[in-house]
Amino acid sequence: MRRYPGCTFTSPADLAKHIAYTGILDLLVKDYAEQAARERDVALGFIHEIASKVAGDRNLDFDGKKQAVRNAIEIYEKEIAGGLTQTNFGDIVDAALAKAKAQVDKGQSGLARATLRRAAEELEREEKERRAAYVEGVTELYNRARDIALASYDGEAAAEAGAALAEAVHGADRAGVYKALRAETQALLDHGRDRGSNVHLLAAITLSRKLLDAASSDNERGVALIWLGLGLWTLGEREIGTARLDEAVTAYRAALKENPRERAPFAWAGTQNNLGLALWTLGERASGTAELEQAVAAFRAALEEFTRERVPFDWATTQNNLGSALARLGERDSGTARLGEAVAAFREALKEWTRERVPLNWAAAQNNLGEALRNLGQRERGTARFDEAVAAFREALKEYTRERVPLDWAMTQNNLGNVLWALGERGSGTARLEQAVAAYREALKERTPEAAPYWHDQTQENLANCVAVLEQRRKS
Repeated sequence: MRRYPGCTFTSPADLAKHIAYTGILDLLVKDYAEQAARERDVALGFIHEIASKVAGDRNLDFDGKKQAVRNAIEIYEKEIAGGLTQTNFGDIVDAALAKAKAQVDKGQSGLARATLRRAAEELEREEKERRAAYVEGVTELYNRARDIALASYDGEAAAEAGAALAEAVHGADRAGVYKALRAETQALLDHGRDRGSNVHLLAAITLSRKLLDAASSDNERGVALIWLGLGLWTLGEREIGTARLDEAVTAYRAALKENPRERAPFAWAGTQNNLGLALWTLGERASGTAELEQAVAAFRAALEEFTRERVPFDWATTQNNLGSALARLGERDSGTARLGEAVAAFREALKEWTRERVPLNWAAAQNNLGEALRNLGQRERGTARFDEAVAAFREALKEYTRERVPLDWAMTQNNLGNVLWALGERGSGTARLEQAVAAYREALKERTPEAAPYWHDQTQENLANCVAVLEQRRKS
């Protein structure tokens, strides 16, 4: 038995009969289609194209082919000939529909589809351009509203503008809204922290709460709570009361529940570090040592995950913070053990916090080392520790400039004033005391009642006491 493509025939005669049959069938389909076209007023070009395709379908018998023709004519009448020719979508759509109809009537359905596809692509390009213009415009408007709010010291209104922008741009895309809120919160926090702007911090705190509402996972809630705590702690440092600091502690402890150690060890360690900072700040303002002891415990917990080998920068950061808490504890007891631990911790931090790699962090550790050395010097004879402290503060001021970080510059000037005052009291003459007065006056240029009322009062008191000592020395 000889095989022929698509069929099996026992002889050439059978093949010839099949070819004759299919040819007649094709003609019958063509005649049927043309008759239907005349009766239904369907374009012949369309009918000829359809009839040839239907006739070529060898899986259909004659009745099936007739049904296929009827279905095609029904779609043509309802959707193509009877479809919209004038729409509300603009000239591009109307022109493409009209052109595609003409091409279908000529039996050019492939060209018709290509016409419609090109028109759709053109609309897509226009839509992207309109979308880009919309996003650019609405971003400019809401950012201006935010800046006006910040300029008029309305942090809540600034946060509302940021939230409205996220909704306007991302709408129902909750992940996009969260991402936009997160970016804006971080920008506000960074500016408020580094430039000493309280209104930016107020805006960041409000926006952090909105970020928390937008969160959809434990991790996202943990991030929002950490940033809420950071804003509250940074602002609380600058205020006289402790309400913001208490809120920061609460936020950090809630964040630890969202990101436990076993699931997110580094996030947990980072939150422990931040919790320690808030507790340390509270402890500085309390009379006892409970908060400071809790801060030390939090920093030591963080160091269980933040090892020098795994995360050297985070290790150094936590060493610096641990040193700060130990230094404050050391100030409140009569011995020198805690202060010695603090000095050691700061020197550990400086192994990774080098001036070349992280100049501002290096300056922070130098400043903190200076404070610990000053306190040690107060419990020792001689002036060696004080001299080391002066050197550390002067090192810090090489990077802590007034232009870059005004409040950090002012803090270091205040600390320098303290150790110069201590040197002046142990020595003779007035040179060191005069230098201390000058340092305090420098600090007050940024530690204003408006920007940092708590620190302003502290430095003002230091200045007054030092001036009194200087006047007494000049009289003797």
